[in-house]
Amino acid sequence: MLKDKNKPVGPARAKVLRGRKWRPGEAEEAVDPELPASTLEACRGLLRSILTHWGPAFPDPEPENEGLGPAGTVTVLVAGWVLRSTYASPLSQVETVGLLGWLRSRILPRPAVVADLLQDSAVASGMFRLYSRFCGAEGLAGPEQSAASLFNAVMLQLGVARGPAGSPYRLILEAVHLSSLNAEDAATRAAAAFLVSLYIKDVWLGAQRPDTLLTHVRMVLDASEDVEGGDEEAVVRLCKDIAAAIPDT
Repeated sequence: MLKDKNKPVGPARAKVLRGRKWRPGEAEEAVDPELPASTLEACRGLLRSILTHWGPAFPDPEPENEGLGPAGTVTVLVAGWVLRSTYASPLSQVETVGLLGWLRSRILPRPAVVADLLQDSAVASGMFRLYSRFCGAEGLAGPEQSAASLFNAVMLQLGVARGPAGSPYRLILEAVHLSSLNAEDAATRAAAAFLVSLYIKDVWLGAQRPDTLLTHVRMVLDASEDVEGGDEEAVVRLCKDIAAAIPDT
């Protein structure tokens, strides 16, 4: 009796818990309700940081006609959780840049993985919400512009998988995106990043035609006709290039 009384209960309980078969979602329900929300958020952030330093190991060469395969399935699972985890909690600029770098190097080179991810509406809406929050008008100029341009690059790549096939606008906007990276003056880089963001939002919302972008181009060109002399603003030059490439603007 003394032995049983003094026997630690922790290991036995742990063994029982390890042996149980958890129903979907039951593990989350079993979390101590007294645990502060800040603690859960901190744990979520730490796990996201760990996962975004992980790289899937795909077989080389990959078997043809196998679909996702085991490595692809795990990658979709990990990337899906990472992107859904950003839905409710704002990320800092440093965290966002790290996430984008991971997506660009580890996830986007796998078209089958990207296609499967984008079928999850929670993942797609979470990505768009994060983009809209991070790439507002104030984020497309100044010190945050380089990070916004990186986000534009990621969203353009995702838009290829999400948008209409053979869109005549994609190559034009990719050229404008290069201006946001390589132009010598800050005004041109900021204007190019803004125009690309208009196109991305149209594509992400399922538009067959980037009407928001085209309307803005027309407004800028109409307004520029009323200005006489002086140097053209960067946005006017870029809008003229877009209009020349797309006659119906």
